[in-house]
Amino acid sequence: MRVGAVEIHALLLVTALGLAYHSWTADDAPPPAQEELAIWDLGATPIDSMQYLAGKRTLTIERKSDEQGSYLWGVSVREQNKGNTVTREFRVNEKGKESFEKLKKPMAKRSLGQLSEADLKEMKLAEPEATIELKAGAETKRLFVGMGAYGGGLKYVREAQSGTVYVLEAKALDDLRWGDSRMVERELLGFKLNQVARVDLTADKKQRSWNTADTKHESATTWLGKLFRLRVVQYVGKNENIHAVDGKTVESTSVMQVILSTQDGQSNTLKLIRVGDGKR
Repeated sequence: MRVGAVEIHALLLVTALGLAYHSWTADDAPPPAQEELAIWDLGATPIDSMQYLAGKRTLTIERKSDEQGSYLWGVSVREQNKGNTVTREFRVNEKGKESFEKLKKPMAKRSLGQLSEADLKEMKLAEPEATIELKAGAETKRLFVGMGAYGGGLKYVREAQSGTVYVLEAKALDDLRWGDSRMVERELLGFKLNQVARVDLTADKKQRSWNTADTKHESATTWLGKLFRLRVVQYVGKNENIHAVDGKTVESTSVMQVILSTQDGQSNTLKLIRVGDGKR
C-alpha cells in the first residue's frame, strides 16, 4: 500500500502537536520532592544531655529518672546587664521531648559539602550564631548554626566532625532557641482529672478521703476541677531555698496536702506551703 503525501503530513502534524503538548505540560509539572538527608543517626543510643549556646543564653537539657520513671530536666541561663545571670529550671513538656528526641537523627534539606573559609564566614559559620552539643553514651555531636538561608525558613548549619554544611529547616531549632518558655511543663499533676480514683486531703489537722466514683457532692467535684486548672508559673531550682524570701529564711507553714491516686496505680502529692506572709 502506497502512503500519500497528505497522510505523511498528517502524521508529522500529530507528532509535532504531541511533542508540543508534552513540553507545555512538563513545564507546569511540579519538580520531584528532594529526599531529606540525615546529618547523623544515633540509632538506639539515647541522648543523655543537650546544650544549646547562643550569645548570652545557654539551655541545657538532661535526662533524669526517679521512682516514677525517666524525664527531661531543663536549665536555662541568661546573662543580664552588669554580669548578672538569671537561671530557670523546669521539667520539659511533651513538645520539648519531641524536639529533643529528633536530635538523635536531625534531617537536612540538602548538603552543600565542605566549603571554603570565605563561604563559612559569609554564612556566619566561622563564628556561629549558636552551637548545639549532644552527649549520647560515649559519643559527642556538635552542630554549628549560622545565618538564615535565602528563601526564608531555612538555616545554614555545619556538622563539627566532618565539616559538612547543610541547609536545615529553621523551625527545627525554634524550640531550642525559645526553650525556656516553649519547653516548660505547665501541667501540675501529671495526669487528667478523669483518671483520678481516690483523693486524700489533709488541711487544718483534719483528714478526709473519698473515691471519685462514689462522690456526688457538687462542692467536692468543683474543688477538684479547680485544682486541675492550676498551672506551673515557675519551678524552684534544686539549690534554691523555698523557705527564703529575699535571701532570708522565714517561717513556713504547711497549709494543705492532697494525694491523688488513679485506677492504674499512679499517684501524685500536692503540698501547699505558706512562706512568710503568704505572698509566695
